Amino acid sequence: MTTTLSVAEVNVRRRLRPEAVASKDDSLYGGYDEQVQGKVRDDIRDRAAYIYITGSFPTHLRKNYNAVLRAITNVFRTPMSLDQKGGTIGVQDEAVTDLELEQHPMVKVVRRRILDGYTIQPARNVVSRRPYSKVFLYKRADPNDRITVQVDGSVKENWD
Repeated sequence: MTTTLSVAEVNVRRRLRPEAVASKDDSLYGGYDEQVQGKVRDDIRDRAAYIYITGSFPTHLRKNYNAVLRAITNVFRTPMSLDQKGGTIGVQDEAVTDLELEQHPMVKVVRRRILDGYTIQPARNVVSRRPYSKVFLYKRADPNDRITVQVDGSVKENWD
């Protein structure tokens, strides 16, 4: 005789510890609102702009920046990058407004380049870093036509 396990028996989820539930903050920046001021705010804005553009987290971030970025993002099933081709992480609308991401120089230039036929490549290849300060773009019609948009909005030829 064989027994079949139901989905409910296989996919058991643990409950969160009470202290984990109690420590979760409902503020925009996940309890880091006071720290998100001045230069830190500018740094968070640059990193959030990268997520907003590519739909993925940059690599090699400091722990406190990761915590703030996790608080202002959500995971979606649909592509969240500006070109709608990849990335599943989206920045919450409140954070987009508060950080003025639509006015960020990198976002403006990438939007313009997407209209010119460029596609976002989150990293140079699958094993390389994803720096928050650069967005790699290429044209599907000519994959050798590669540009790099930097955090200040400047554009460099190629991916160097």
